[in-house]
Amino acid sequence: MITQTKQYSFLEYMMKKPLSFLNDMLIFIFVFSFFNDNFFVEHLGSNALKAFFVLFAAANAKTMIDNFTKMTLKHDKYFFLFITTLFVVFLLQTIHGQQTDFMKSLFKFLSTLMVISFFSRYPLKKILYFIWVTMMSSVVICYFNDSLSPWSFRTSGGTGDPNEFAAQLLAFMFVSIYLFKKDKSLIFIAMTILFFLFGLFNAGSKSAFVMLAAVLLFVSIKFLIYNYKSIFNYKLFLVFSLLLVATIQVDFTKIEAVQNMLERAKNNKTAEYRMQSWMAGKHMIEAHPIIGVGLGEFEANTNKYAEVYVHSPAPHNIYIQLLAETGFIVFFTFMIFITRLVVQNFKAFIYDDELWIFFAFVSLLFMGMTLGFGFDRYFLLFIAIMMKIYNLKNPHSKDNLKDN
Repeated sequence: MITQTKQYSFLEYMMKKPLSFLNDMLIFIFVFSFFNDNFFVEHLGSNALKAFFVLFAAANAKTMIDNFTKMTLKHDKYFFLFITTLFVVFLLQTIHGQQTDFMKSLFKFLSTLMVISFFSRYPLKKILYFIWVTMMSSVVICYFNDSLSPWSFRTSGGTGDPNEFAAQLLAFMFVSIYLFKKDKSLIFIAMTILFFLFGLFNAGSKSAFVMLAAVLLFVSIKFLIYNYKSIFNYKLFLVFSLLLVATIQVDFTKIEAVQNMLERAKNNKTAEYRMQSWMAGKHMIEAHPIIGVGLGEFEANTNKYAEVYVHSPAPHNIYIQLLAETGFIVFFTFMIFITRLVVQNFKAFIYDDELWIFFAFVSLLFMGMTLGFGFDRYFLLFIAIMMKIYNLKNPHSKDNLKDN
């Protein structure tokens, strides 16, 4: 009897592991498509992306349903409120004929629900390494991509917009610092920094550099306040002195990547194009304050509501986009959910290593003021990660403070 029991357990184990591995590979490919949607569709087609979506949903339907029904924390309740109001408004938009592409909008809604409910309780370290491998691949894609046009040096990874690629890179860098502090691999962090800098300079996003500088300033202040004795450490003083001398002696403006950035900063119409899009969004909000113009319908309505012809009809602001597409009620519930998520997590791990993941999420929130990624799934993925961390650190959570 004992032998039969051991044999059954071993066979069960052998059958379970391949299935688990295949499901992990499916999840990784799904995550890869979050950050490299253009590359994915260009090489495999939109039908392949839809097929992976259906496979992911079918393979993990029970887990997603279980996770959604177990949402008992305060920010989980506010997520439930947000997703409920979004669904009601989506139905009203459909009834009023504001949905020009019902299936595309339904796909967006289901993505929001599925990604957050599934990954909010997915093993943290595993999903962070999925993101790391994905973004390292994105930088490789960027290396082989052509620039946007003959007069521009800017390139992107597997997503179409260099600014969006830069936002992904910021989040990727902060996630990598968290993983480095856990695993202490110098090779890992050195390789990551090289890829990050290459990608960021090729993306050429001014807002990304400003965001990076702001976060590094905050980190420096925090370090000096809580580690003031280390100022007198001779090793740290030596490193700082060498960096200072290098900064004074080396003319960084001779570096091609820096020259490209400085040249772009002089004259371009990016701010003008974005302002035109924002004004179009403002008029959409005034015309449809309750239920918006339709989920995913911003671009289709831009020139209808613009004061002048808009050369770049993208929203360029997730908050204006959400207001214009879904109205004040959905926007209000979303902002309550996000605000509570940020405040609760800030209190929970401001002094811990998870601070770096907090920076990753905040960098996306701030970059969202100039980007229109709104409901793109990598943004939703980081919302789910923030919920996961809070669950791990909350003593009343069913995750019980361990990375399951």
